[in-house]
Amino acid sequence: MDKISITNLDKIANRLQGVDAKVLQNYQIGKSNWIRAFTIEEEDIGYVSFTLRLLRDIDEIADKLNRTISITENLGFVLHYIARDRQKLGCLDISRMFALLYSICGQPDPFYDNYKCSFNYTFEMNLDYQMTGQNNLNTSMLLFIIRDWKGGVEFQFRRYRKGEEDNYLVPDEDTLPQKLLELIWIYLDSFLLGYYEGLTSSVKPFKSFLRVNQYCHLLYGYRRGEFYWLQDTL
Repeated sequence: MDKISITNLDKIANRLQGVDAKVLQNYQIGKSNWIRAFTIEEEDIGYVSFTLRLLRDIDEIADKLNRTISITENLGFVLHYIARDRQKLGCLDISRMFALLYSICGQPDPFYDNYKCSFNYTFEMNLDYQMTGQNNLNTSMLLFIIRDWKGGVEFQFRRYRKGEEDNYLVPDEDTLPQKLLELIWIYLDSFLLGYYEGLTSSVKPFKSFLRVNQYCHLLYGYRRGEFYWLQDTL
């Protein structure tokens, strides 16, 4: 892939997350090439198989983010799941999610709003699925993002644009059913919780870190085997 010029970095930074383009030139991401394959079979949905590949190259991430758009979530599902089911399942908060991702993936990428967010990891998702009642196998390539958004863990799916006028306000239910994305969301959230629990069965599995979310007046981190969370409520 050709290197992206500083002019294009400025354009991408402004368009995407407000990242300072000058930071990108010297930004170092961890060297981990984390890849995982998953298969799900659900009676109400059908067969789902997908692979996640952690994106490490700055130019590749910038290019793919620039050519994709966020898939609008079902807000009712998101609010219901975050408010009730994540707490019931004991899923990871941002401090534990960052500790896990930093441990297995290395440094986060820089494509995030450093006022409302404190980390961002971008994955490429190759997705094959066959919905219940269908005879054909569908294939899609997406981006899957795990990030802190305003102090909470957020998963984001991004699909490739179909043209210059394509934008996230246009429904795409025929291509990517919402219930399919919701299933993947819940499955990965549970998988990461299980991964975390397995990792923490060892002694002091995480390195010390400190992160700040300015939007929430939140400082959180890990030190001497303990997580901490400090928030100014004023």
